[in-house]
Amino acid sequence: MAQETRTDWSSSEQFEPDLFWERHGKKIIYAVLALLAIGAIVYVWQRQQTEEADRLVQRLATATNPQALESIIHDYPGKPVAKEALLRLASIARPTDAAGLYQRFLKDFPGDPLTESALLGLAGVEESQGNFAAAKTKYLELTTTHPNGFTVKLAKLGAARCAEALGQLKEARQLYEEVVASTREGSPLFEAAAVRSLVLRRDLPVTRPESSTNPPPAQAIVPSIPAPEPSPSTR
Repeated sequence: MAQETRTDWSSSEQFEPDLFWERHGKKIIYAVLALLAIGAIVYVWQRQQTEEADRLVQRLATATNPQALESIIHDYPGKPVAKEALLRLASIARPTDAAGLYQRFLKDFPGDPLTESALLGLAGVEESQGNFAAAKTKYLELTTTHPNGFTVKLAKLGAARCAEALGQLKEARQLYEEVVASTREGSPLFEAAAVRSLVLRRDLPVTRPESSTNPPPAQAIVPSIPAPEPSPSTR
């Protein structure tokens, strides 16, 4: 019978909690405190960010004059709230000042998703100043560069208004109908485009199709020849 093997725990090194804690206790405490400190810092930072964002939203919402908007732009350069304030400032400025503000936005925030708004604003400035040809070009460029953008319908409406002002009624009606076809019925954009399309349909001259048969030739007009007077020999 094989001899049973037994472990002699008295001869092995036993785990001594007191000794282990004496050697490593401080390290463990410092590590736990460091983790708690990092967690607290992250929590406070996130809360401050949320509170700061709420304050900025409230500040932007109550900024109704150029001075307040300029203050936000100055205090938060490069921040999302600054670009929104800049666009809002441009929208309430005089046309001569608005163009520069929109250009400033395009320079300070290249490639930003709100670039469309700035380009639409520049076209609107041209339209408000009566430069309908230039405005129409800018509107149509916007529909080409951002065909799936959130401003494409507004840009088509603007181009249609300019075409109408330039007397290009057929092109204007086409643009209005494109807006109608791509817009939810009953929305303000749908109603505006539909009304103008109907008006232009009434104003445009009706083009009658040419007849397949040749028109009858005009009747020749034969001049009347007076009868000759009788000669003296026949009188």
